[in-house]
Amino acid sequence: MNPLIEKEKEKENKIPVQKQDEEFEKLTQSMVEIPKEFLPPEIEPMTGIPNNDEVYFINVPSEVINKNPEIEKIVNSGKKIKDLNDEELKLIYHYIEGYIGQRIYSASIINDIEIRGRGFEDQIHVESDSLFIGTQIHLAMETQGNNLKNLIAYEESIGLPPGKPDLSKLTPDLIKILDELVSNPKIGFVRAYTIVKNNKTVSDVKPEELKKWEEDEEYEPSKELNRLINAATKEYEKIKPFYKTYKEYHERLKNYKNKKERLRKKPENIILDELEFRKINPLTMKKTIKLAYEALTSNTVLMNVYKNGYSEIVKENKIKKYTEKVILWDYVLEDGTKIYCKSMLDRLILDFTNKTAFIEDIKTHSKPARKFVSTNYFEYGYFRSMAFYEDSVRYYLKKLGQNPDEWNFISILLPVSTMSFETGCYNPIVVISNIDLNMGKTGGYIRPIGTKFNKIGQVQWGLDKKQFDKLHDLGLIHNNAYEYYIRGWKQIVSEYEQKITLKDEKI
Repeated sequence: MNPLIEKEKEKENKIPVQKQDEEFEKLTQSMVEIPKEFLPPEIEPMTGIPNNDEVYFINVPSEVINKNPEIEKIVNSGKKIKDLNDEELKLIYHYIEGYIGQRIYSASIINDIEIRGRGFEDQIHVESDSLFIGTQIHLAMETQGNNLKNLIAYEESIGLPPGKPDLSKLTPDLIKILDELVSNPKIGFVRAYTIVKNNKTVSDVKPEELKKWEEDEEYEPSKELNRLINAATKEYEKIKPFYKTYKEYHERLKNYKNKKERLRKKPENIILDELEFRKINPLTMKKTIKLAYEALTSNTVLMNVYKNGYSEIVKENKIKKYTEKVILWDYVLEDGTKIYCKSMLDRLILDFTNKTAFIEDIKTHSKPARKFVSTNYFEYGYFRSMAFYEDSVRYYLKKLGQNPDEWNFISILLPVSTMSFETGCYNPIVVISNIDLNMGKTGGYIRPIGTKFNKIGQVQWGLDKKQFDKLHDLGLIHNNAYEYYIRGWKQIVSEYEQKITLKDEKI
């Protein structure tokens, strides 16, 4: 320690406590009182378990607000999350975050932690081609295709932009003079020359004289002005052969831009050409969305499931149907840690008569339909996402006064290939077995070879430990059969929370 600091500490320790208090009181009395408006607002410490409106808040980037009037309206309303209706929650779902450092888990964040090794610190609000295409397909299902007419690709709606004439024979300055003449026909070639050129020939002529010569045909120009006229005439002779063609091009370009403005003025239109994240051609993007929607709706089995669930539902049953249903919920891990979650379900059908919940998710993928289960289902852990969604529905049923333990849960994937525009995988829909769902919750074994269906046509890849060991002992599963141990969402969250706690303790 610094000797001077040690000396001061010794001095301080020698002063009696009462004397220290008196000194401190004198010091505080002599201090100038700071007006309240200059002080930060007092924050009351949270007591007990925070409720939902204290945990969740909306964090929308300014660039998103500026381009989305509906989202801007929600943000400016100052409403709390708990006061938003279903339609408003859909619009701002991706921008719901945790209050003062609280982590809000979603299926995609859990998959990011497990598959990509990324946590909350890497989460950014960026839309991608695939996310946009998926959202528009969901919207098409919800609006029976009405949203498709608002997806605008310029090439399809107003044609290609006019081709620019070849001006390679002209110098950059001559092109600028040509631009001045075409964009402002009221000025002459001499005036256009003076706007572009910055030489002695131009500076020798006073602007007043040039103006007088332009307005009066009988005006006798000075020697300097004559020199300027001659220089401009020589340049104009080089430009003249291109003038008519270039002027026509400008007129067509102006009409093209006016058509663009008319399309932009309709707030419901989405201009695909102008999406910042777009990497693929607008026409290709629009075609992909349209064909995927047509593939889904043309399959009667799939559409019956989408509308009514997996089994036949009679009209007398009490049914509640939701599209893109947002559920904000919480869950207590085995160690007592309470975590907060958000889910947006593509389709949720609650049959209160039979106490059956149908959780449906449309999945777009860029593989042939037959390869969906052997690639995307395994690679992206859809059994894990659907297990997470099931727990959100259990929470929601409790809020409705139902006992979720008395309900059946059927998780269904509605895959559509954006490559072959086929639906399903062998069957039009993919029903996830309870074994796979349990694996998605707590973990289990998986054997990613071929596609295995159980007796009722459910995709069944997951094997609990007892099944795994039995098949292994019989020699039906061995080392070269690519066995994998898959972690469930609860296990992933539990480990992540422990890692964060340990990190905080070190800090």
